[in-house]
Amino acid sequence: AQPGEPEIVHPAVVHDPPAEYPKEMLASGKHADVILIITIDKEGKVADVSVDISGGDAFDRAATEAVMKWSFTPASRNG
Repeated sequence: AQPGEPEIVHPAVVHDPPAEYPKEMLASGKHADVILIITIDKEGKVADVSVDISGGDAFDRAATEAVMKWSFTPASRNG
């Protein structure tokens, strides 16, 4: 950071259990990419999740359920 600019530390993942995707879909060779937008609260917990790019309902649901269990070190500015 330049002098006078706030020092920003971005959130970092502390705990990120994997998604449990539907076994029948995976067994049939189906896969999908799901892009989520998440909001992290001041304690580092996921406060909100929305699907930005869908991989289909089953994959979206699995990804959303998994990310709701994640935790982070919260972001900070100037300590």
